[in-house]
Amino acid sequence: MTIVGKILVVLNLVFALVVGAFLTIDFATRTNWKNRYDEAVRELQVVKVNRDTTQGSYTDSTDKNKKLENNLEVERQNRKNDKLVFDAEKANWENDLREEKERAKSADLTAKIAQAGVARLMEESKGLQAAIQTRDKTILKIEEDNRNLRAGAIANENLAKALQVRNENLLDQLMEARKLLAEKESGKSGIVTAPTDPNRLNPPAVFVKGQIQEVGKDGLVEISIGSDQGLKKYNTLEVYRLNPKAEYLGTLRVVEVYNHKAVGRLMQNTFTTRKTVRMGDQVASSLERP
Repeated sequence: MTIVGKILVVLNLVFALVVGAFLTIDFATRTNWKNRYDEAVRELQVVKVNRDTTQGSYTDSTDKNKKLENNLEVERQNRKNDKLVFDAEKANWENDLREEKERAKSADLTAKIAQAGVARLMEESKGLQAAIQTRDKTILKIEEDNRNLRAGAIANENLAKALQVRNENLLDQLMEARKLLAEKESGKSGIVTAPTDPNRLNPPAVFVKGQIQEVGKDGLVEISIGSDQGLKKYNTLEVYRLNPKAEYLGTLRVVEVYNHKAVGRLMQNTFTTRKTVRMGDQVASSLERP
């Protein structure tokens, strides 16, 4: 075989290999195309299903979106209405707040006025308390005066009774004095002795006044006036007390007379009852000074 024949054989072999390769590639390509076609058909079917599903979902979504838009519009309108209500309520609240502030100011002013009134009432209360205390003192003074007046009335009643007794005794003494005067004028005379009537009054010729200085156990009392003031033996003196209440105690008859003092005994008769005397009680020739 020549070189050319070898080259041709080689070329045929190469050509055969190339053709075989092309045939193989073509077969493989054709097989891939069918598979791809089948796959594309399946994908197309899936796409159609997805499209239909998507279209249904889109329709549902569109309906839902419309509903949501409608609901959103309703909500927007509600929000607008709520805002209008809120603005109205806010305005009312602000108005109420202003009114409350005004009322608070008025209340503060009223409170200040009330505090001033309370202070004034406290001052008036102090004045009223002082007036009440003064009134109470006045009432106590009036009551004390009334007690003293009642005591004085009782003492005056007792004095009136004693004066009645004394007037009767004085009338007797006057009658006896007239009798003695008539005897003296007719030339008769006698010695003055102790009175035979134990209840006969014999006041001093002049007005005298003193007090009891000492009270003895035997019923005798010592008084602060004596013969230097015109007091004589057997004279009678009225005894009375001023404190704590005015009280008539009876009649004292002098039994001994000294220069600056005298001794006497409290008389007892049917008109008066002998009462207990004490130091400081008053004695006088008359209950009413001439």
